[in-house]
Amino acid sequence: MKKPAGPLIAGLAAAAIAAFCLWYTLVPKSWAWIDGSSQPIALSSISLSLTPSGGDGREYASRSLDAGGHPAAQAVISALEEHAYRADLANLSPVPRDSISAPGTDVLSLMLRTREKRLMLVTIYSNGQLTTGGLSLSPEGCRSYKTDTGLFQEMLGILQEYGTAE
Repeated sequence: MKKPAGPLIAGLAAAAIAAFCLWYTLVPKSWAWIDGSSQPIALSSISLSLTPSGGDGREYASRSLDAGGHPAAQAVISALEEHAYRADLANLSPVPRDSISAPGTDVLSLMLRTREKRLMLVTIYSNGQLTTGGLSLSPEGCRSYKTDTGLFQEMLGILQEYGTAE
């Protein structure tokens, strides 16, 4: 007597979905994977701003610069490309998110404009979370990733070196 193949197929499908979810969230990804570009990052302008946690919403420090040839641009590119990122499973949701909050953390925002004139909002949190996009910049909404807190510290150092405290 033949056994039905339904439970076997369902079990294989569940195993495949679980393996994909584990790969998606645990395997480190490069910045090129997040950026979705096969080209290396090339910035035409960059805006850095820091908003401390528990503050009144005002920026602590900010700086906008023409990235063409500016040392801060290369420092930002290097910092983004040197770190690894792990995707949040919520990125696979078909419903776009307007924003992602991380209460009690400092927030560093980067507005990158590539040579292709594409805008990319990157928000780096002091707890190691990073978000990209947003409804105003990309139709898919915000994307969330985990990285180490060293990226926040590196970007903060760049802001302090090239920025202006207010």
